[in-house]
Amino acid sequence: MTTNEMTCDTAAAKGRGLHYESRAWASLAEDADWTGMWPAIDRDGKLTGQAVDSDETAVGWLNVDDEAMIPEGEARAGGWTIDADEGRAEPPKPATVEFALADETIRICGGLEDYAGLEHPEMQRACAAYRRAAIAGLEDDSRTGRLVAEGPRGQRILHSAWAGARWSYSCGAIGTTATLTEDEKAAVGAAHDAGLAAAMKVIRGAE
Repeated sequence: MTTNEMTCDTAAAKGRGLHYESRAWASLAEDADWTGMWPAIDRDGKLTGQAVDSDETAVGWLNVDDEAMIPEGEARAGGWTIDADEGRAEPPKPATVEFALADETIRICGGLEDYAGLEHPEMQRACAAYRRAAIAGLEDDSRTGRLVAEGPRGQRILHSAWAGARWSYSCGAIGTTATLTEDEKAAVGAAHDAGLAAAMKVIRGAE
């Protein structure tokens, strides 16, 4: 990082909420001299607005790729890989979460058939609403920093393959083969709830 006029505290405060690997933060960080200092981040890799002294005697902080510092407790809660001997932490690898695409899957696994029959005139629109709202819900949830929303892979686009998939965790018409934390499972559940609410709005609007 190059030296300029802005202090580290000011830069960190202005960058609050930005990801430490984002271009926006890289541009902002150039205006401060970070010698002996690091921006603090949370488990999602976002700046907390704090600048941290990199003194090796500091307790409770871990270095992240020589770019930032994260509290050890925050890293552990977020499922990061920690090397306590080296005082370093690595963010968890991205985890793919699949959102069913076939109306049949969304109708059955998403629970829409509990509220409307197969022949409901707005079922197709309701399924589309479920998927859009569920994906948006997951992406907007602060607990899902490493989760990536994707469509079904391969034969899982078909309901039979989706229903027979060996998900490590699923809720409604959402599934993943990754191992999730309890917070991430709760976020997937909340995404399903958001999808179901959107679908029900379509169904009830047609009645």
